[in-house]
Amino acid sequence: MKKSQYDGGYYYYSEQGSREQDYKGDTGKNADFGIKDIIAMIIAAFELVLPPLFMIFGMVLGIYFVLKLVSGF
Repeated sequence: MKKSQYDGGYYYYSEQGSREQDYKGDTGKNADFGIKDIIAMIIAAFELVLPPLFMIFGMVLGIYFVLKLVSGF
């Protein structure tokens, strides 16, 4: 199988046959993000970041109250 390049993609064709197939790969795809996509990415980032922050906050609060209980203040 041989390939020859043209603007933005490649033609793949077998050496025996003369039929050419157009294969652009990822070069022909354009990233068109809309506002809904951007909002969804922001929400997904918060969903990934917030649970560890809540766990850390809970541990700090727990340690604080245990130390407060042990020390007698």
